[in-house]
Amino acid sequence: MKNASRLIVLFAGVTSSLWATQKGSVTIPQGVSVGSTHLTPGQYKVSFDGAGPNVKVTLTRSGSASIMLDAKLQPGERGAPSSVTLVTRNGTKVLKEIDINGEILVFEEADGETH
Repeated sequence: MKNASRLIVLFAGVTSSLWATQKGSVTIPQGVSVGSTHLTPGQYKVSFDGAGPNVKVTLTRSGSASIMLDAKLQPGERGAPSSVTLVTRNGTKVLKEIDINGEILVFEEADGETH
């Protein structure tokens, strides 16, 4: 029974660390578009499901409904601070990437083209 308890604790620890690499938060400094979705400035919790290259990203801002987006997952630099990359397309600010916990989430435009 002790071995079973140890195994459960070990599994829980490993599972927790895996989930931790798929969650974090970022600040979006200004209003941006992602595909046909508009994001207002503020602090967002970020989580994603899948091992890549295609993942489902959930952005949650306090007091707002969660937003689900498709992204491509790419390896990033471990230990780098969380950040967002914005670009201007046709006069509109667009969210290109979120770099979080050593992973880079690359978002597609409405026409399916990656930035």
